[in-house]
Amino acid sequence: MRKYNKKKKSVKLKRYVNKTRKIYASDRIIPYNIHKITSLSFNPIKSCEAIQNLFGKNNVSKIRSPPDAAIKARGAKWVRCLKGGKAEFHYLPPYKLKHDKLIRKIIKEEEQQHPYNSQFFENHVGIYVPDLTNICIRAQKHKYKFYLVRRADGLHQFYVNIPGGIDFLEIDSLKIDLSKLVKHGIIEHSFGDALKTGKKFERMFKNKKQKLSKKRVYKYYDPKHNGAPRKVILYNNKLTISGRDGPNKKVWRIHGKTKKNKKAILDFSSKGGPKKIKATISKKQIKFSDGNTWYTSSI
Repeated sequence: MRKYNKKKKSVKLKRYVNKTRKIYASDRIIPYNIHKITSLSFNPIKSCEAIQNLFGKNNVSKIRSPPDAAIKARGAKWVRCLKGGKAEFHYLPPYKLKHDKLIRKIIKEEEQQHPYNSQFFENHVGIYVPDLTNICIRAQKHKYKFYLVRRADGLHQFYVNIPGGIDFLEIDSLKIDLSKLVKHGIIEHSFGDALKTGKKFERMFKNKKQKLSKKRVYKYYDPKHNGAPRKVILYNNKLTISGRDGPNKKVWRIHGKTKKNKKAILDFSSKGGPKKIKATISKKQIKFSDGNTWYTSSI
């Protein structure tokens, strides 16, 4: 039993006890208290090194392997903070399932872009530190993507991407030396700024999505080359055509521009044809000014 004193009141916190086997860190298990963070990482060592780099190697343990042989065989690694609540950070590779390539792509993007440009930005765990100043500077030194925010009540919140994994870490503190950070080019933003930043990236994505929605792809067949297929990509007022004139022939590619009245000007000079040839494009066919017509089926 442990007593927690607050305003001269005593609250008893019941610990979980396993009488048959000693549970690791059982002396620190308190209801609703987070004693460790377990997160997926394609590079557990790199993720653990990021924790050491952020908090300082004097404040974090060496990188360790778990005692469980099965988890250890998967390549899991972990580190522990040496002060305060001694929080632990565990990282292990995910199983290779159907979204493996997609998740790897997301993680690679997160390590190169602004934190607010990820839908996983809010997928984070928070931890308090006595002073946030040097952590911000270390993050910049190691080129981690981060965002520093001041909450309305005065709490300083530092959101940083952990390399190798999809999750972010929120590091909070009441103490920070902003004058020192400014010298390093680090700026603290208000929550209003943070909201505007998120909305900005949201608008950018919507605009990009709208442009991509205008992209159309068709497959036409050229009767003058035994029905050889031609792939046509229409994007805004531009188009690209690719194809080959026979089974063993090289793939060629030409470009052109389209107009509002479905007219187009194509440049066939790359395959030995005229530089400017006029055509009328529709979903069913392409009619060329030289009399040839390609027929299509949508793909």
